Amino acid sequence: PDGSPWMIYCHEWTQMKIGRMDAGRLKDDLSGLAEKPVELFRADTPFGSGHVTDGPYCYRSPNSGRLFMIWSTFCRRSYSVISCESKSGKALGPWGNFKTVFADNGGHGMILKTFEGELKLVMHKPEVRGVERLALFNLRDDGSSLKVVE
Repeated sequence: PDGSPWMIYCHEWTQMKIGRMDAGRLKDDLSGLAEKPVELFRADTPFGSGHVTDGPYCYRSPNSGRLFMIWSTFCRRSYSVISCESKSGKALGPWGNFKTVFADNGGHGMILKTFEGELKLVMHKPEVRGVERLALFNLRDDGSSLKVVE
């Protein structure tokens, strides 16, 4: 909210055994971290063991001012996009309200607004090396959650 730059990133299971999300405030010139990063949550926090954290992307709702993060993990054997919300509205969270936004074998999502003002979830689909393709989905921001709409 104060306009300072932050970076939210994942430490993957190949590094940590349990994937986790970290955040750190950046220097004003963006040349590096201004302070030691902080762990936000681990992949097993919302869903139990056997999950990864991947591809975080933050979005502040213009409808409510809430700060959301989407990220990818495997749920029920399918690569999925998950949303969560910062309860404080700040990068350091705490983060909660974990929900599946997309569960049909796609991931690494980002949110964009078209020139016509429509909100879109953009990602790759399927999660199969060599055949991933761009996929766009209509996204609804009702101020309290993000939902893919048909």
